[in-house]
Amino acid sequence: AGEFRDLTRTAKVIEFNDVSALEAALNDRDVACVIAEPVLTNSCMVLADPGYHEALRQLTRAAGTLLLIDETHTISTGPGGYTRKYGLEPDLFVLGKPIAGGVPASVWGMSDEVASRYADYNRTKEPGYSGMGTTLSANPLQFAAMRATLEEVMTQENYDRMDHLARRLDAG
Repeated sequence: AGEFRDLTRTAKVIEFNDVSALEAALNDRDVACVIAEPVLTNSCMVLADPGYHEALRQLTRAAGTLLLIDETHTISTGPGGYTRKYGLEPDLFVLGKPIAGGVPASVWGMSDEVASRYADYNRTKEPGYSGMGTTLSANPLQFAAMRATLEEVMTQENYDRMDHLARRLDAG
């Protein structure tokens, strides 16, 4: 199983913060979805340049391309992650590792428009058909871990404490 096609033949990779490269990649209007982190976290925390996220959203909309924001590393920004704090408007939102405190799990969300299209698509399928793989679904341990994380860890009180400690660390 797994992906058997050479995805390098159909995927386009651009440098983070390179609006010109993004514009060129979207120019042919053949990109279904741009997948982006709000902050490049595996490269010494590269922040988005001023205006980058606005350009990313504007260019993807103009090209008819979906925008997926991966908050796996930036959810620690606060409730709703970087996306909520900085007003990003993705079509799709995904969150992996931290949502279940290290237990393999992920969650995703979508805009009202994408949700409506997804619901329309699902109405054409047999009942019970989800249209996606379900390797990690319906696992009681995952659900218990996610619930505990959401109720006990990802709380406003804990985010406030983390912000306080981050300011102390920054001050030396």
